[in-house]
Amino acid sequence: MATPRFPSSLRAIFFDACGVLYRRSQDVPRLKQLLAAHRLPLATPEEVRTRCQSVRARAFIGQASVEEYLEATLTAYGLTDSALREKGRRLLMENAADIVLFDGVTATLTQLRSLGLKLGVITDTAHPTADKLRWLAKAGLSIKWDAFVSSCEIGIRKPDPRVYDLALEQAKVQASQAAFVGHSAAELRGAAAAGLTTIAYDWDEGAQADFYLSHFCGLVTLVGASVGPRAEG
Repeated sequence: MATPRFPSSLRAIFFDACGVLYRRSQDVPRLKQLLAAHRLPLATPEEVRTRCQSVRARAFIGQASVEEYLEATLTAYGLTDSALREKGRRLLMENAADIVLFDGVTATLTQLRSLGLKLGVITDTAHPTADKLRWLAKAGLSIKWDAFVSSCEIGIRKPDPRVYDLALEQAKVQASQAAFVGHSAAELRGAAAAGLTTIAYDWDEGAQADFYLSHFCGLVTLVGASVGPRAEG
């Protein structure tokens, strides 16, 4: 059976952020240390997610601020003392910014850029684009993105096809000329519905995509033979 290839029309690749470009600790270790130091009970991550579900959903579409989301999280962890809440807010922000790029991300994006591909990010987040760019730069990834769509700034989130349409508009490409790299089954479905080629990386169980990527650096091999070197535009 022949190995599938991208169409030669490929001009842009968009990436989910957390879970594709980078990971972060989900167990808020700094906040845990604060709680332990003051002998406060520790809620499980599942309990916190349940208690914060409503405000998180609103923050991800810009209907609640990052500050409101942080306050709800601190309440979910049982922090009531005002001085401790102030420390807790700072620790949660530090945890959010403490990202680690997946192996090969920086080198791979540099190589994709050398092939003439436009690059973008489509992220569901409570944090503005400026924060995300700062985190990425601190982690060692500082490139010029052709598109950067943050759900909290546009009022909609994946898998709504309009999110992908906005990225296409920013990058000035058509859906048939773009691919989306994601891990969420729903977000991959949304990209497919918007007409993008889909690539699953570190994917959820049951995720469906046109291509599956075991290692991030394999993306260059996957698309390279199809697009070949060319000038950006």
